[in-house]
Amino acid sequence: MQKLIVAGCSFSTPSKTHPGTHWSELLADRHGLELVSFAREGCSNGGIRIAIDEIIKRKPELAIIVPTFPGRMEIPRDAAEYNWDKHSPSTGWAPPLENHIENNLPASGYNKSRGIANLNLGQPDYNFISETIFSLAENFPNPHRDSLQPETVQAIRYFISCLYDKNWKQQTDQWMIAQGIMKMWDAEVNFLVMPNLLWRKNSIWNDIPSMVPTHRLGTNQTCPLHATSMYPLINDKADPGYHGSTESQKYLATKLEKHIVQYSMLQ
Repeated sequence: MQKLIVAGCSFSTPSKTHPGTHWSELLADRHGLELVSFAREGCSNGGIRIAIDEIIKRKPELAIIVPTFPGRMEIPRDAAEYNWDKHSPSTGWAPPLENHIENNLPASGYNKSRGIANLNLGQPDYNFISETIFSLAENFPNPHRDSLQPETVQAIRYFISCLYDKNWKQQTDQWMIAQGIMKMWDAEVNFLVMPNLLWRKNSIWNDIPSMVPTHRLGTNQTCPLHATSMYPLINDKADPGYHGSTESQKYLATKLEKHIVQYSMLQ
């Protein structure tokens, strides 16, 4: 069966409480496609970039990628601990601290050969946590990962206080996703990217190579945030997970379908 593969964050994740109502489900149903979703609430752009590599391997009939906000990060499930109690400053070639940084692998960290299996998408043997920075700093309960160790939470809080730069994070995320877009283009994957959550303005996509046709990049009207703003949740209604009413998903599915048909993106 022909497939639609989706990668993104909560805006691109089918609802557990309202099955069959998400834009990806509606779109797949209208075109008789099997939906394969690598989207997950809180997923970072690093996680989405890993999903792009899996999409390139699978070459679906259509892939839709929705990069997310930059305020997310990736951390190894288990870091390679350095014994600072025994540390002493040293100079010269490859001192102990440099050697540790360069050569010590986390007990369970990113492993390129594992591909999409790295990500905490719900399976128990994940290597890599991809999540919003604030939820990691608060160690909020998350069904996609174990509870973080106190020292990990403290490290993330120090990172936010001392090292985090929003503008630089946004820039590096844009470069990373742009490179993934180029790889899909080179691999002749049939794709549509909705960049607006990460780039925010249609006119400032200068990190995306110019040879990628503009119809491969969605417009503001095909941005999930725009759809949920047009059709927000009613105050007394619980969030289905995609942050808008079911009408927002119908609206978005229709806009995407028109775009796909207009540019003959599905044969």
